[in-house]
Amino acid sequence: MVEKDDSKTFSSSQDVCVYTSVGCNRTCHCLVISKITNLMYYGANSSVAVYSPEQQKVLHTLVQLEKRVNCLALLENSKGACLLFAGDSSGALAVWSTASPDSAQDHGGLHTPLGVFPGHAGSLTCLSAVESNGTVILASTGNDSRVKIWKFDRNSEDKITLLNDLDLKSGLAFSVHLISWPEPYLTLFYSLDNCQVGVASFHAEKGEFSVLERLKGHEDWVTQVDTVELSEDTVLVATAGQDSIVRLWRLTPPGRKPVSQDSVETQDILIKYSALPEHVFSVQLESVLCGHEDKVNAVQWRMDKENKLSLLTASLDKTTIVWEEEEDGIWSEKARFGEIGGNTLGIFGAIWGPYNKSVIGYSFSGAFHFWTQTDDGSWKPGMVPGGHQGPVCDISWDRAGRYLLSVSVDQTTRCHAVCQSSGRWHEVARPQVHGYDMSCIAALPNLSFVSGAEEKVIRAFKAPQNFLDNFVRLTGYDVSDIDKSTLPQGASLPTLGLSNKAVYEGELNNQIPEGDRHVKDQFPDFYFSPEVLEKPPTEESLVQNTLWPEVHKLYGHGYEVYCVASSADGRMVASACKSSQPKEAAILIWDTKTWKEIGRIEVHSLTVTQLCFSPTADHLLSVSRDRSWALHKLTWDDSDLTISKIKYSDKKTSPHKRIIWTCAWSHDGSCFYTGSRDKLLACWSAHGDLISKKPFVLPDSVTAVAGITANISAGAAGESKQYHVAVGLDNGAVHILKHDTEGNFLTVHEFGREEGHHSTVTRLQFSPCDPHLLASASQDHAVKIYNLKSLLS
Repeated sequence: MVEKDDSKTFSSSQDVCVYTSVGCNRTCHCLVISKITNLMYYGANSSVAVYSPEQQKVLHTLVQLEKRVNCLALLENSKGACLLFAGDSSGALAVWSTASPDSAQDHGGLHTPLGVFPGHAGSLTCLSAVESNGTVILASTGNDSRVKIWKFDRNSEDKITLLNDLDLKSGLAFSVHLISWPEPYLTLFYSLDNCQVGVASFHAEKGEFSVLERLKGHEDWVTQVDTVELSEDTVLVATAGQDSIVRLWRLTPPGRKPVSQDSVETQDILIKYSALPEHVFSVQLESVLCGHEDKVNAVQWRMDKENKLSLLTASLDKTTIVWEEEEDGIWSEKARFGEIGGNTLGIFGAIWGPYNKSVIGYSFSGAFHFWTQTDDGSWKPGMVPGGHQGPVCDISWDRAGRYLLSVSVDQTTRCHAVCQSSGRWHEVARPQVHGYDMSCIAALPNLSFVSGAEEKVIRAFKAPQNFLDNFVRLTGYDVSDIDKSTLPQGASLPTLGLSNKAVYEGELNNQIPEGDRHVKDQFPDFYFSPEVLEKPPTEESLVQNTLWPEVHKLYGHGYEVYCVASSADGRMVASACKSSQPKEAAILIWDTKTWKEIGRIEVHSLTVTQLCFSPTADHLLSVSRDRSWALHKLTWDDSDLTISKIKYSDKKTSPHKRIIWTCAWSHDGSCFYTGSRDKLLACWSAHGDLISKKPFVLPDSVTAVAGITANISAGAAGESKQYHVAVGLDNGAVHILKHDTEGNFLTVHEFGREEGHHSTVTRLQFSPCDPHLLASASQDHAVKIYNLKSLLS
């Protein structure tokens, strides 16, 4: 039976988790912001991330759904009450109630889950909610060819009730938008796969649903609809289409002349909610906005304090446009901003930011873009959250603890560090943007690292001058021990290339002006330009100007590189690749001074899942899919390395009967740990003997383990020495354990799905300099850093 240490009162997860880095999902309705609390909510794999622009950090991850979050809707009223709705790829619908930070304690927390409900038979793709006469009405659509209207009542037994189900037969609805207008009706706008926008009325009290009309004009699918109420009898509707066009429609009493001189001369359409004259409206095509060159994914209205109207649109052409109406009623473009460079597919969504004075957009790569309007009317970029847009495979701390490196299936390597201007963790560089899915990484001294991807090559990188200069300004760390005189200024990735090419200062000065270039040289050889950063870099800067040059390639593996590790002194790098036979499962050891292969270990018969050097760098531990581990001693004789066997595990007597996924050393190298799919964590002596006869049993498969990097529990005289270890599981939970010299484990703390991860934990690692800092990576796309001082003290 597992004992749990309840002797301490632990801090909240917000205090313990100091950093969460995760990107936004690649769907078009996945970002909302609260006008009351200014908190930003976005879909992050199967969770909803809660970001505070003021604190510049992700506060929480809300986990209720099991599949990818596709859409969000936020309903707020004047009393401060707020409901957050989320739909996922399985058709499920999750609901949270939110409270302001000041009243969170009285309401039982900042976000209270109200339940998960079955919504659609297929993927749920769009949500819209309104409050009508005190009743919460929700509209949803999904891939099951249905548009549904629900009533939500948190005080009822069922909480959610289906009011109407519109069957589109074989058709699909891509977007829904619900407004409480005109009284006492609700109006539902839904875009169809025939390029039309359906308009329907719904009487909540009578339960009457009627399709009124269809708006025609778009030549491709309509992706989003938004409305703004100008008066009690007039509504302005904006529809964004994949035909790159935005159309504005005015719903107003019949016979009223168009306000705008720019109105298109078309025959008005009459829609009748009832036989009463006040419930009859005409639909006028107000304007057609042609400013984008690709599919328009987002459209949103803004009414400022002076009742001046603005429209925000975002497109796959990588641009976001702010439109305003002139005095003569003509709509014109007032601001245009977006992404430049990169291999992305443009902006997937955009909303008005805090206080309606900023714009927040997100792109294909999961990255956010933030622009703030200054007092003089100009726009400037700002800091936003960001992170990987795919499962994070590996992480590695810098040997001096100055930064954390992470790699992901999204083909990027990212560098995270604490910026002294804000005191918060931020992404400060993107050293590698690759063409293959990344798989592993190991940091080396002097701001360098090696990484592996779904290829046979291991690549080595070293930080350039421009990054070092900015790193000192951003973090305040001293890097004077690095000779910058021979380093390049930066790096650039050639078109269709995989290797980051170094860019030297002479090349920057010798560039031909754009106007003097020959037509065949109109595109430059590199897009890097040196920057002086006082604040964390924006997404555009991360993509182009923070690459690290590649300094070497290591060849030797026959299949895709799977894992890599470096010794504590940085002298050696060990690597292994995917394999199904003993010859290809060999472990290769490299000398980082010469980048030559200096050792080869053939002991496993299947893929080696993890490698780990001892703290003294004289032992190498390996675990494999063949359910075995191996321990070797490494001895240097001048420049020659001698490898000798210490012990191999016996599959018949070993406690592990299934794949061993992970391994780690204790801080003093006196013992090591192995974790396997059969939910076991075993503790072994440095000679390979099992310390405890009964391994520690955890609730799920053990996929990651890390030993703390320093002794933090000296203990009184006569007390047994204590070791701390972090264990990550297949279900996303992270357990903090401690044990004595006899292998008796005690649970210190457990991070659940919201505090930890909601998918498989792929790697855990303690900081080499601060043993209280624990970094974690997961298949839920997130990188998290915990400060365990309150838990371990």
